[in-house]
Amino acid sequence: MSKTTLNIISTQFTINNHLTYSDIAGTKPQARGLLMNARFIQGIFDDKADPGRFSRFGYDWDAERTAVVEL
Repeated sequence: MSKTTLNIISTQFTINNHLTYSDIAGTKPQARGLLMNARFIQGIFDDKADPGRFSRFGYDWDAERTAVVEL
């Protein structure tokens, strides 16, 4: 079984001695060697069953107030 290596050379990240994102066609050169991140939020899909269970930090869940508007 092969091993994957992660290294930091100066300010750039490498995986198996290749700059990150260098194998993705069309990647901007300034993105190579970086580590991208993503932030996700938890979706609430069952708000009609018991809205009170989503109360946090003194706030009650209101589906109408927090509705997503599609453009």
